Amino acid sequence: MVNVVNKGLKVEILPDKNMEQVLNQNIGNARFIWNNILSRYNDLYEFFSSHDCPLNPNIRNLNAILKM
Repeated sequence: MVNVVNKGLKVEILPDKNMEQVLNQNIGNARFIWNNILSRYNDLYEFFSSHDCPLNPNIRNLNAILKM
């Protein structure tokens, strides 16, 4: 039997104005990419569902959608 121990670390970051702007830009970019992939995946899921063919969400499918 394997015992799993989850430990956490609480860190507070205090960015300056320039670093705060960079962080916010990167968070916005990640949100844009995620929403774009999710929208494309939903469109493909509806298309495949209408043709009675399953589309399973996995890393391979999401990477393929990202390259579209």
